[in-house]
Amino acid sequence: MRSLKWWTSQFPESLYPVSPENQRDYIERTLIGFDIASNSSVIIAGLVRDAEKTLPYNLSRIERLGAFFLDCQFCVFENDSVDSTADILFNWNPDGEKRVLSQKLGFLKHGSVRTEQRVSDMAKARTRLQTMVSEADYGNWSNYVILLDLDLDGGFSYEGIMNSLSYDFDA
Repeated sequence: MRSLKWWTSQFPESLYPVSPENQRDYIERTLIGFDIASNSSVIIAGLVRDAEKTLPYNLSRIERLGAFFLDCQFCVFENDSVDSTADILFNWNPDGEKRVLSQKLGFLKHGSVRTEQRVSDMAKARTRLQTMVSEADYGNWSNYVILLDLDLDGGFSYEGIMNSLSYDFDA
C-alpha cells in the first residue's frame, strides 16, 4: 500500500471536506483506489470548448491521472471553440495514445446557466464523445472510462476519483 504523501494533490480538498468520522475510511479507500488503478487500464475522455486558458493545466492533470494507471489512453471532443482550444489539443503530445475530434456544431455558448437548451446541447456533445469512445478500436482494452469536463477552472480531485474506484460500482 502507498503512503499518504504519495497521492496528495494540490486540489483544494478543504473546499469539499470529509466528515471527521469518515476521514479514516476515506483515506483507506483512496489508497485502495490507487492500488486498483495501478493494475488497471483506463480511457480518460473529456469535453472542452473555449478553454485556452485552463486547457494546458487540465491536460497536464489528466496525464498525471493517467500515470496512476497501468495503461491509459485519451479521447477528447471539442466543439465550437473560437479561441485556440482546438490547436492546443492537436499539438498536445501525451505519453498515452490520444484521439481528438473537433467539430463545429453551431451550439450557442450558454455559460453557467440552467436552461433546457444548454442541457440538450451538453447531452449531444456527451453523446458524441461516448460514440468516439465506443467506435474507437479499444475492444475490451480498458477496465475504466473516466469522463471529465476539461474546461474547469479548479481542476478535479485525484483523491475523489481514486476513492470512487474503491467501490464496486460504476462511478
